[in-house]
Amino acid sequence: MLGSVVILLEYYWHRRDLHRGYLMALGELTGAAMVASTLIVGAVVHIAGGVVCKGAMVRDVVMFILTMAVVYKTFEDGSITVVEIRWFVGLYVGYVVLVLGSDLYHKYVYAPRKRRML
Repeated sequence: MLGSVVILLEYYWHRRDLHRGYLMALGELTGAAMVASTLIVGAVVHIAGGVVCKGAMVRDVVMFILTMAVVYKTFEDGSITVVEIRWFVGLYVGYVVLVLGSDLYHKYVYAPRKRRML
C-alpha cells in the first residue's frame, strides 16, 4: 500500500516541476524507507518481547545511521560521484564482513564457551 502511494506522489511531483520535482520524489522515497524500516523493526521487537540479540541490534542501527549519513551527503550535492559509489560498496562489503565475522565468532567462540560454563 505504501509503495503505490509513494509512486503516485513521485509521478505527481515530477509532472508538477520537470526540473526540480525529483527532489521531492527522493525525499518521499527516503522517508518511506525510514518509516517502513522503523515500523518493521518495532514490530519485530514488540513480538519478540524485547530485543533478543542486543549486539546485532546495535550493529544494525549504527549501520543504518552511517548509511543514512552517506545518502544525505549524496543527495545534498545533487549528483552521485565515483567516491560516493565506493562509499556505498564499501559500507555494504564492510557490513557483510561484520555480520559474517560476528556469526562465526558466535558459533565457534561464544557458543562453545557458554556450553562449557553450563
